[in-house]
Amino acid sequence: MKSNKPKTTRSLLAALALCAGLLGRAEEQPQPIDGVLTFDVPEGAVVRYAEPLGADIRQLVKIGAGTLVVTNDANGAFLGTVEVRAGILEAQSALTTTLNVLGSRAENTITVSEGAQLLARIPIQGQFTKRFPNNLVLAGNGPDGRGALLFVRSGGSSWNNDHLFSNVTLAGDAGVNMMWGGRMGFDGRLDFNSHTLTYRSYASETSDSLIFSGSQTVFRNGHLKVVNGGGVTWQGTKTFEGGPDCTVTIGQGGKLDLWGAAFAGDLWTFVFEEGTFLRMGAGTKASENILPMPIRLDGNVTVGNYMSTANMRTTLSGTLAGAGRLTMAATSKNAALWLTGTANDGWSGGLSANAGTVWATVPGSLGTGPLRAAGGTLNLYGGTITGNTGAG
Repeated sequence: MKSNKPKTTRSLLAALALCAGLLGRAEEQPQPIDGVLTFDVPEGAVVRYAEPLGADIRQLVKIGAGTLVVTNDANGAFLGTVEVRAGILEAQSALTTTLNVLGSRAENTITVSEGAQLLARIPIQGQFTKRFPNNLVLAGNGPDGRGALLFVRSGGSSWNNDHLFSNVTLAGDAGVNMMWGGRMGFDGRLDFNSHTLTYRSYASETSDSLIFSGSQTVFRNGHLKVVNGGGVTWQGTKTFEGGPDCTVTIGQGGKLDLWGAAFAGDLWTFVFEEGTFLRMGAGTKASENILPMPIRLDGNVTVGNYMSTANMRTTLSGTLAGAGRLTMAATSKNAALWLTGTANDGWSGGLSANAGTVWATVPGSLGTGPLRAAGGTLNLYGGTITGNTGAG
């Protein structure tokens, strides 16, 4: 029988029925099977999960190219594991002091597979240090190229906060990154497994810094690279395993900031590329930073202060090599750079003192390159160069 309803009314009812069906399906949540809760989120879709991760869940699995957003801040007691096999798993917290949505205990292992990403979105208020004891297993650079681990600040005006992960293992070469300010880093064990961990900074996010804090950080057998002009900050004692064949590379335009850092163990080689910066800490943070590791200068490096009031001393006591030039450009005349290595014959780039003072009073510490004082002072084992006089 032919309906008497106008076509527009029939179309509207059909559309409402379709929307109701879609909404009903969107509200449906998967149930754990044998303790495994699996979300298969298709590409382009975003699914939010606000339910608690209860005792009946021993594993959370994310598959599919879409995004799963987990938001329940009461999951601190969750003891299960998390696997991000594809797409993005976003841990979104409303708390400023902790990240509980995927558990907050050392028993939690979060594994991020090649091509997937763990995104930690945390509000920032004030200045504080937040530590995450979860075991992270990382591989790849994520589906968007911004890392297997991505930290995103949500709200707040202060960027001087440390969000530190305590236990990280690489299952392959992996990338980490952060967005919109804040500082992400590590204060515990980093097992590189002969792989490379890359921090790739983005030009619009200049306040970001990858930080290595505390005195319990251990670097095991691999490579760390800072690229795209990123900054990295070192505080406290760092212990290395693997020796000089392992490397820390500060890429072109990047910065290495030292705040009372100390280095121990089987030291890695530090590599500085063109246009990089080695900056000293300030105030009462420390009076001296000593770098005993081998240093290779693949490009010209500027040494200076992190703050203009700093009265700091940085000592390079390891072997210097490469064709890069060292330029002292401290913002405080009291800042000093000491070269105390005795086997720097493989360093040919030369030395400039544009400000502050450079001390090279040990035979073998100067390398084979030209020396110049242009506003600063060079104190050498063969004499002193000051003012605008060039030598060598």
